[in-house]
Amino acid sequence: MIKNFLSVGVFNAFALLVGFLVSVLLARSLGVEVFGQYSFIMSLVPLLALPIAAGLPQLLTREMAGYIELKQWGLFQGGIKSAYRWVGLSSAFLTLVCFVFFLLGLFPLTGYGFVLPLVLLLVGLNGLNAVRQGIMRGLGVPSMAVLPEMLVQPALLLVSLFVLNTLFDLNLLAALSAHVVSALFAMISAVFILRRLLPKAAHGSEPEFRNKQWLAALLPFGLLQVFAVLNLNIGTVLVGFLSTDAEVAAMRVAEKFSQLIVLPVIISNFVIAPHIVVAWKNRDMERMQLLARHSARATFLLCLPFSMAFILWGEPLLSLVYGEPFAIAAQPLSIIAFGQIVKGFCGPVGILLTMTNHEGETLKCHVVALLVSVGLCLLLIPHYGASGAAVGISVGLVVWNAMLGISVYRNLRIKPSAI
Repeated sequence: MIKNFLSVGVFNAFALLVGFLVSVLLARSLGVEVFGQYSFIMSLVPLLALPIAAGLPQLLTREMAGYIELKQWGLFQGGIKSAYRWVGLSSAFLTLVCFVFFLLGLFPLTGYGFVLPLVLLLVGLNGLNAVRQGIMRGLGVPSMAVLPEMLVQPALLLVSLFVLNTLFDLNLLAALSAHVVSALFAMISAVFILRRLLPKAAHGSEPEFRNKQWLAALLPFGLLQVFAVLNLNIGTVLVGFLSTDAEVAAMRVAEKFSQLIVLPVIISNFVIAPHIVVAWKNRDMERMQLLARHSARATFLLCLPFSMAFILWGEPLLSLVYGEPFAIAAQPLSIIAFGQIVKGFCGPVGILLTMTNHEGETLKCHVVALLVSVGLCLLLIPHYGASGAAVGISVGLVVWNAMLGISVYRNLRIKPSAI
């Protein structure tokens, strides 16, 4: 289990670093305005995918693991078929709705009609990826489940963009096309991996269906993912609606740069998660307290230098990495960096709750934090652009971590922070 979690952590870290390099390459190639348009479009993709994929990986992981354990191969096959049907039907319905809204001039991408088919392709691929990832996690191979998405796709995207930028002048259409091609190749690789991993006993089994039961179980998983995705993308999306393309670019650059701060947190969470599960099963609260405290101190000490560097020298660093036009992201970056310092200080609060069967508490905190972020963003973005969005996101992050910390102490009686 520890090896699997470490592998997933490494893949996540790799995807984050490659995503950062992709943002640098695109920002320097496209310029501020077009990079802002690209950022807005890419922030819409996970939101549009929510009606299709929200909750599917978590539900399939649970159901597939149970059916394998009990050797219920009919339900195993039926669950897979139902999931793919859900993705197919909901993708078709979403495509129809988007085109109707586009023709009526109500779709956010009305000015970019040429990219709408690419956006919908990415959304559909996200849905298929959710099914495949859930099945593979249920098979007990989480590292293989994320390999296509976290390793194959980012690497292909970076290479394809580099080649395109070397041979031609990159534009918005080429950048989005590279995303579609890399996602498609990642999906093809995932199909081959999944075929090799499927239990032989499942082949030839007559599918059994429990669609009503599965649909009811999908709702709580879906809600949790909806709020998680909204928390991650709402800042950039609202800047796109309420401000200029340049401000969207500034927000995207600030978010990408600040992700370097939380890299130690991501790795630490994957390392300690299986140990927390073991400690919880044994009701070893002293061990859990030590894990939380050591993790919080380590991540805080690693996050602090990056955060302070971004706060004090954000403008020259942004000019050096992204180019001088993107120095406008310095103020949003410093604001977001402050929120990340608080996140590092609070410790592994989210992992502590989810690994101890307190997902409901996490959902409540997500809802409150999202409402705070959206409220502040709506209030501040029209006047302060990306800096206003950064304030909203950072305050929401602080509220979220504070609430999670209180919930950890109330439910587990441990102090997860660095002190």
